[in-house]
Amino acid sequence: MSKVPWRFGDRPEDAEAWLRNPVLLHIVVDFQSPRTPPGQWHRIMTVTSAWLRREASATQSGGVWRALLIVPDGSRQVIEASITQQLETLWPLLVRYAVLLPSDYEPAEM
Repeated sequence: MSKVPWRFGDRPEDAEAWLRNPVLLHIVVDFQSPRTPPGQWHRIMTVTSAWLRREASATQSGGVWRALLIVPDGSRQVIEASITQQLETLWPLLVRYAVLLPSDYEPAEM
């Protein structure tokens, strides 16, 4: 069992759309670290390597990006395994940059 539970944020169809076109879309991932208050989730924007390359090449004048969880290009299994592995090892860093959702927040259709 994972020590850092996670879910694709908001709606299941958002995750399906992202997985069909991860070069053009991003997704949010919600997670609970061992130190997350009960009933609350942290949220971080998640992108594939291909999305990052595309966005970086389109940025002519520089810019500032918020914190991103970057996963490799690949199948759903590859992406989900990467999210799980990164959250397991990097959660102490990620909670510093992730948004803490309000305790009464409920994703749609959960």
